[in-house]
Amino acid sequence: MLRSKIAGIGHYVPERVVTNDDLSKVMDTSDEWIQERTGIKARRYGQKHKETTTTMGAEAAKLAIERAGIDKEEVDFIIFATLS
Repeated sequence: MLRSKIAGIGHYVPERVVTNDDLSKVMDTSDEWIQERTGIKARRYGQKHKETTTTMGAEAAKLAIERAGIDKEEVDFIIFATLS
């Protein structure tokens, strides 16, 4: 591990943005109520059965490899973290 380094960092978020106002159309809530309690203004929703932590992690890894300017064959391991 003495020669380990972080060569590239990547991330991925789904395209679909769901705002608090969007949620207030389908449930009894409001933007103000949600923000006051959580600070959340919007969130991202993945495509059902298409965007999973695995597929999103793979996209983030591709970006990290590209940013590192290396070939995927040069990667020994990837550190993956998610917050759901």
